[in-house]
Amino acid sequence: MTRKTKVFIAHSSLDKDFVDELAMNLKRNNIDVWYDKWSMRIGDSLRTKISEGILGSNYLIVVLSPNSASSKWVSEELNAAFAISMESQSVFILPVLLKGKTSILPLFLRD
Repeated sequence: MTRKTKVFIAHSSLDKDFVDELAMNLKRNNIDVWYDKWSMRIGDSLRTKISEGILGSNYLIVVLSPNSASSKWVSEELNAAFAISMESQSVFILPVLLKGKTSILPLFLRD
Protein backbone atom coordinates (compact mmCIF):
# COMPACT_ATOMS: atom_id res chain seq x y z
CA MET A 1 0.00 0.00 0.00
CA THR A 2 1.37 3.40 -0.97
CA ARG A 3 1.83 5.90 1.82
CA LYS A 4 -0.14 9.11 1.33
CA THR A 5 2.05 12.13 0.67
CA LYS A 6 2.43 14.24 3.80
CA VAL A 7 4.41 17.46 3.83
CA PHE A 8 5.83 19.28 6.85
CA ILE A 9 6.41 23.00 6.24
CA ALA A 10 9.34 24.58 8.09
CA HIS A 11 9.26 28.37 7.91
CA SER A 12 9.69 31.63 9.76
CA SER A 13 6.50 33.11 11.17
CA LEU A 14 7.53 36.33 9.40
CA ASP A 15 6.88 34.58 6.07
CA LYS A 16 3.30 33.52 6.97
CA ASP A 17 1.63 35.21 3.97
CA PHE A 18 3.61 33.09 1.52
CA VAL A 19 3.34 29.96 3.67
CA ASP A 20 -0.45 30.31 4.05
CA GLU A 21 -0.80 30.33 0.27
CA LEU A 22 1.66 27.45 -0.18
CA ALA A 23 -0.15 25.30 2.41
CA MET A 24 -3.56 25.99 0.87
CA ASN A 25 -2.30 25.14 -2.64
CA LEU A 26 -0.84 21.85 -1.40
CA LYS A 27 -4.08 21.00 0.41
CA ARG A 28 -6.13 21.82 -2.72
CA ASN A 29 -4.01 19.23 -4.52
CA ASN A 30 -4.90 16.54 -1.95
CA ILE A 31 -1.57 16.69 -0.17
CA ASP A 32 -1.70 16.25 3.60
CA VAL A 33 0.08 19.23 5.18
CA TRP A 34 1.60 19.61 8.65
CA TYR A 35 1.51 23.36 9.16
CA ASP A 36 1.90 24.80 12.65
CA LYS A 37 -1.07 27.10 12.17
CA TRP A 38 -3.31 24.06 11.51
CA SER A 39 -1.54 21.36 13.52
CA MET A 40 -0.71 23.03 16.84
CA ARG A 41 -3.08 23.78 19.69
CA ILE A 42 -2.64 25.94 22.78
CA GLY A 43 -0.84 23.89 25.43
CA ASP A 44 0.83 21.50 22.96
CA SER A 45 4.50 20.75 23.51
CA LEU A 46 6.20 22.53 20.62
CA ARG A 47 9.13 20.11 20.42
CA THR A 48 6.91 17.03 20.66
CA LYS A 49 4.43 18.20 18.01
CA ILE A 50 7.21 19.25 15.63
CA SER A 51 9.00 15.90 16.07
CA GLU A 52 5.76 14.00 15.48
CA GLY A 53 5.03 16.16 12.43
CA ILE A 54 8.43 15.54 10.87
CA LEU A 55 8.38 11.80 11.64
CA GLY A 56 4.89 11.49 10.17
CA SER A 57 5.84 13.27 6.94
CA ASN A 58 7.65 12.03 3.88
CA TYR A 59 8.63 15.52 2.70
CA LEU A 60 9.85 18.57 4.55
CA ILE A 61 9.50 21.83 2.67
CA VAL A 62 11.80 24.42 4.14
CA VAL A 63 10.87 27.95 3.08
CA LEU A 64 14.19 29.77 2.86
CA SER A 65 14.36 33.50 3.30
CA PRO A 66 16.46 35.95 5.30
CA ASN A 67 13.86 35.47 8.04
CA SER A 68 14.18 31.68 8.14
CA ALA A 69 17.97 31.85 7.84
CA SER A 70 18.05 33.60 11.23
CA SER A 71 15.33 31.45 12.85
CA LYS A 72 16.40 29.03 15.60
CA TRP A 73 13.27 26.91 15.07
CA VAL A 74 13.71 26.53 11.31
CA SER A 75 17.30 25.44 11.92
CA GLU A 76 16.17 22.86 14.49
CA GLU A 77 13.43 21.52 12.19
CA LEU A 78 15.86 21.25 9.30
CA ASN A 79 18.48 19.50 11.44
CA ALA A 80 15.88 17.02 12.72
CA ALA A 81 14.67 16.27 9.19
CA PHE A 82 18.24 15.89 7.94
CA ALA A 83 19.05 13.42 10.74
CA ILE A 84 15.89 11.41 10.02
CA SER A 85 16.57 11.37 6.27
CA MET A 86 20.17 10.20 6.83
CA GLU A 87 19.03 7.48 9.25
CA SER A 88 16.02 6.06 7.44
CA GLN A 89 15.78 7.93 4.15
CA SER A 90 12.09 8.45 4.88
CA VAL A 91 12.01 12.26 4.75
CA PHE A 92 13.00 14.18 1.65
CA ILE A 93 13.97 17.81 2.14
CA LEU A 94 12.63 20.23 -0.47
CA PRO A 95 14.05 23.76 -0.22
CA VAL A 96 11.91 26.64 -1.48
CA LEU A 97 13.91 29.84 -1.89
CA LEU A 98 11.49 32.65 -1.12
CA LYS A 99 13.79 35.63 -0.88
CA GLY A 100 17.48 36.26 -0.87
CA LYS A 101 20.45 34.66 -2.49
CA THR A 102 21.49 31.04 -2.53
CA SER A 103 24.16 31.95 0.02
CA ILE A 104 21.45 31.73 2.72
CA LEU A 105 21.02 28.02 1.92
CA PRO A 106 22.57 25.62 4.42
CA LEU A 107 25.66 24.05 2.86
CA PHE A 108 24.12 20.59 2.47
CA LEU A 109 21.23 22.06 0.41
CA ARG A 110 23.37 24.03 -2.04
CA ASP A 111 24.18 21.08 -4.33
